[in-house]
Amino acid sequence: MTAKTNPAWKAIIAGLKACPQTDRKSQWAEISFDNITPLTEAWNALSHRRKIKAIKDKRWNHYPLSSWTPASSKRYGGAIQELVESILLKDEDDAEILRSHSTGIFAIFTIDLSPSKARIKVAKRNIASKDTRLRGRCAKILPVKYMKHFVNDNNYAIRSTAIRRVGFDNCYSMFLPSKTTLQSMNTFYGGVGWLAYQAIRRASLDEVEELLPLMSSDTFPTRLVESILAKIPKEDILYYLNNANVSERSSKIIQAKLR
Repeated sequence: MTAKTNPAWKAIIAGLKACPQTDRKSQWAEISFDNITPLTEAWNALSHRRKIKAIKDKRWNHYPLSSWTPASSKRYGGAIQELVESILLKDEDDAEILRSHSTGIFAIFTIDLSPSKARIKVAKRNIASKDTRLRGRCAKILPVKYMKHFVNDNNYAIRSTAIRRVGFDNCYSMFLPSKTTLQSMNTFYGGVGWLAYQAIRRASLDEVEELLPLMSSDTFPTRLVESILAKIPKEDILYYLNNANVSERSSKIIQAKLR
């Protein structure tokens, strides 16, 4: 069944649209609702199987948690939050549906409003969610052993959360660039390039040995030359005297090893 032909999802959307919107005291006020009775009735009218289909629909990914735009077609985040909270408080069967099958905004509110064991259960299911808000919550609450799923996440905030929890010294090797990768980096600082630099700083010489031939290149980053020179034993430093001209620090490193 495709998203476009999901009648269970359509029933929930119809219930959302029927919820009476509260009159706002100012144009800056968040959208809220007098009650969510139409939404609750729409939910209760679904069978167990269709409730699962409704909350598993991929269109709940990236759905706004709240809205300040009365005309938005996705202004019902507050109503969804009320529904999830109501289910978790008084219907264990439906609460288990949320814990076992929710995605997107439904999973987010289930995590936010549940005790720890339930939060972790929902987070484990959504490690690979397309919703960055949901993955971000997963990275914050799952045990450290799950951080391997997030340390290379495309989202900077999620990646940083995972690295911070693991400790960069415990995962730097995951960011060590190969010779080929380093040659292809156009902007070395920023993004993954900065992580690669930090990883090289923490690596031992044998871990970055394949990068040694690149040190003779004029385009090899100065800070990397300095970092790798510091790892080279003094008996081999004579092979790298040309790098003394790269920077003042490079010169000092070589001089210190020659004394």
